[in-house]
Amino acid sequence: MKKQLFYFVTVIVIMLASACGPTPEPTPSILEIQDTAVALALTSVAMTKAAMPTNTLIPTQIPTLAETPIPFPTLPPLASPTSPVAVVPTNTQTNPCNEPPPFDPQGTTVRVRFVNKSKGMVNLALGMLQENDEGECGTYNFTIGPRMSPEFTVLAGCYWGWASITGTENSIAKSPYDICLTDTSQTRGVTITKETIGFD
Repeated sequence: MKKQLFYFVTVIVIMLASACGPTPEPTPSILEIQDTAVALALTSVAMTKAAMPTNTLIPTQIPTLAETPIPFPTLPPLASPTSPVAVVPTNTQTNPCNEPPPFDPQGTTVRVRFVNKSKGMVNLALGMLQENDEGECGTYNFTIGPRMSPEFTVLAGCYWGWASITGTENSIAKSPYDICLTDTSQTRGVTITKETIGFD
């Protein structure tokens, strides 16, 4: 009897609790959804039509402006300086022996053969120490490959030598003494090692 009463009271409490809950929101019908979609589409069409530009006439003749000269402003004359301006002399002359040699030399020329024993690529600069009798001077630049022995014609005179050598071991070679190339009867040989430039 107590069990039946307990079940009965439990069922009543559950029914009362479910009756006091929130009411569910009503679901819109299909007709209401269709009406809303049609209204949105018509509104979009109306807004697009309102944003379109109106037809305006384009004039066939464009008025031209009369060409009138523009006056240039006149500047007042420059005032003369009250105190003399100091002129600083500049030395614009460069040493001609640091420039490239003449393309068509007038002075005596000699033949020289460079022997590359540095085992690398040699970028050689060979510069005259002073001008010759014709006032000619210059610095020659040669590129000599490994184990190569090319011959060149240079102005007769005394030279300094400097070479940048690139290879497995990069180095700088210099001439420890003046390299004088003045004998026109023979081709002088100049040897380039990893550190020195001189006669072989």
